[in-house]
Amino acid sequence: MSLEIAQPFTVNQSGGIANVSDTDLQVQQHVNALISTIQGERVMLPGYGLNLSGLIFGNNDPVLIQVMQNDVTKAFSKWEPNITLTSVSPAASTDEMLGIAAVDVVYMAGSNKVSTLQGTQYKTVTITQGGTVVNN
Repeated sequence: MSLEIAQPFTVNQSGGIANVSDTDLQVQQHVNALISTIQGERVMLPGYGLNLSGLIFGNNDPVLIQVMQNDVTKAFSKWEPNITLTSVSPAASTDEMLGIAAVDVVYMAGSNKVSTLQGTQYKTVTITQGGTVVNN
């Protein structure tokens, strides 16, 4: 069983660093981290993350939608190769004037790269620009 630091970083009841041992929750944290990180934000990994800010106010533009889908797919193949994307689409916004760029990601992750069908989970995650996460 592997342990990872819980995201967002928190302290547990005994005063130690909170951690996560649930594999599905770890995968969800990886998805959230990759999409909500802006490229250049991590000093030692400047290529990690996505630049979704170009999608603000452009949710209905088919060219921007295709760019977003390609960028998300490339980022996952590079940084999270054990996670298989089944769908990437812009999230429906209740008010396009809010300036929110959100993406819906449906993904499949297994216990290892060779056997992705073992322990397969399908989840949809909506993450807005700036890192606000909405789980569906």
